[in-house]
Amino acid sequence: MDNYIIQMLDEYKDNEHGFIIELSQVLFDKTNYGEHLDRLDEIELTFYLINELEMEVNNGGLDQYFFNSSGKNAKKAIAALHKIEATFTANLVQEAQKCYDGGWKGPLLRFFHLYNEDKQLAEMDKFDKVFYEYRESISELLINYIRKNLKEVVC
Repeated sequence: MDNYIIQMLDEYKDNEHGFIIELSQVLFDKTNYGEHLDRLDEIELTFYLINELEMEVNNGGLDQYFFNSSGKNAKKAIAALHKIEATFTANLVQEAQKCYDGGWKGPLLRFFHLYNEDKQLAEMDKFDKVFYEYRESISELLINYIRKNLKEVVC
């Protein structure tokens, strides 16, 4: 584990949002925007999967997350949410994935399946509204997870 995360946490100790943006960029570069997730350690991968989920959902909803290639990581993202103890959000995403009919199926199939189903879109909108309530502070839980696990790695 590189010490760069520890340094970033210190640098951004009063700026949670800045830390998340900076670490996101470092991990995008390290993985070539998700093409090489195998380059990440467990802490980095947990962060990456949750950040990817949040960015997609905040940009276009859960349907966009599942529709885009990031949806292929849904099961791993759900597991990552459980790791940081964001249980409510993990369960919400898991239920949304069921609504999406099993998750990632490939771009063309997903396009026809999703956008020809008004009922499904309405269901996904319900999940989006609950997600946007942020009943759990995902950023705070994620940073706490990183701090806790970095201490275990460093000690």
